[in-house]
Amino acid sequence: MESELLHYRTVLTYNREYFLLIYGYEFKIFEFMDLQLNSISQQLARQKSKKTQLKNEILPFLQIIVKQGRNAFELLSQYQSNDAWLTLRPAIESILYIGKFLDNHSNFELWMARRELWKNRDKNREKWDSYRKQFIRDNLISKSIQKSTEFLELLNKINNEFAHANYSYYEKSFRIRPVAKNEYYMIFPFIDENPDVHMAYVFAFIHMYYCIIKSLLDAFNKHYHLQLRLRKEISYGIENKLKLKTIELTKKKSELIEICKTLGLWEI
Repeated sequence: MESELLHYRTVLTYNREYFLLIYGYEFKIFEFMDLQLNSISQQLARQKSKKTQLKNEILPFLQIIVKQGRNAFELLSQYQSNDAWLTLRPAIESILYIGKFLDNHSNFELWMARRELWKNRDKNREKWDSYRKQFIRDNLISKSIQKSTEFLELLNKINNEFAHANYSYYEKSFRIRPVAKNEYYMIFPFIDENPDVHMAYVFAFIHMYYCIIKSLLDAFNKHYHLQLRLRKEISYGIENKLKLKTIELTKKKSELIEICKTLGLWEI
């Protein structure tokens, strides 16, 4: 029995296996980061602190980052990069929120009240404006999270390029090929077709996730007076081998530098 949907699912399965052949090292680095992020959650949960309430409120956001990171990486392994960045969006929002909560615990109460504040915004404009002053646009930049400015720029880029059917997303969704005089056909690719572009997305994703973990470690160490440390396998693997791979790729294809810098937060 012919099934186009089943064929599509078979292609995705094949892509995941092929990904392991090409990106076995990157897969292992991401697995180390996934383990590190879960370890941070566990250590934070066990920490006895006067700031226990805020700690408990932050823990679910850490698990959102873990979940969205895993799902986004799975989409990357299926060669569906556009969907990967969209899936990652709540993780980027989460680290921005964590920064705001660490800056001021009252921001969490304000964030929790958002629905009611929006519902009653015409009756109490002052309270709604107080929310906007903390959580709208550049106000999401915090003192507690390193690179919060870069994370906000990344969130805006995801919104502009992957989250909405605007022109930049529209033009990437299909290609037109001539077949005869005044005759054309349209191709709608569901998976990444350019291996170099896909590689740039993979390297960008891993480095960006690395930046998230480093920023969280720094913030929690300062806020809770902890001594959480980054696994050596992660820092060495990314700052040395993966960095060299990224430089080599962007030298070969200079147009990929923007992906690595704006999505991956690479400084190359």
